[in-house]
Amino acid sequence: SHPGSFARAHKVLLDRSLVQGLYQDCPVLMTGVVLNLEGQAHRARRKLMAPVFSSSHAQNLEQWLDEAAIRPSIADLCAAGGGDLVAFAERVALVMALKLVGVGCKPARYDALLETIRTFGQGATSAQSLESQEALNQRVDAQLKQFVAEYLNPEIAARNEGLGDALSDLLQILLEARDRGELTTDQLQRDVAFLMQASVFS
Repeated sequence: SHPGSFARAHKVLLDRSLVQGLYQDCPVLMTGVVLNLEGQAHRARRKLMAPVFSSSHAQNLEQWLDEAAIRPSIADLCAAGGGDLVAFAERVALVMALKLVGVGCKPARYDALLETIRTFGQGATSAQSLESQEALNQRVDAQLKQFVAEYLNPEIAARNEGLGDALSDLLQILLEARDRGELTTDQLQRDVAFLMQASVFS
């Protein structure tokens, strides 16, 4: 490499005037999510969500995931004599995301939810899409509204009735922040949808 190129790259990476790029082209999903926040707002959102990303929480999640999703899925593959590795990985990642974020979904609806989350991923990376931005934004908006109606709102309603998971998750943290006036309901919805797609596909 060119002499001094690493030093220059290091200097650029430390430049606080630079901001995250390429993830702002789908505002219906990406406005205000942690990936697109900068400075104090970014630090505040990361601090808010930090408890769910602690090493102890990650270890508990890993153990739960092994017992709840990985071993049963492997048993199904063995019984069938094989299977698709990508589908297996997506299913395990979805189960992990549901637990981490705190959204409920019955296994019979996993495939449908994966397609919704795949649309969110296309919105998050719309800067690389060949689809028209307007058409992609409309698809994401429709899927976001459906996700909120079919998955998020029922979960929130269950928690309001005391039927939610007692374990801490990102949804609980975001709901408490909303109740304190730190997040709007619209922002909470975007955050949950973004965190689902990031958890499954990133």
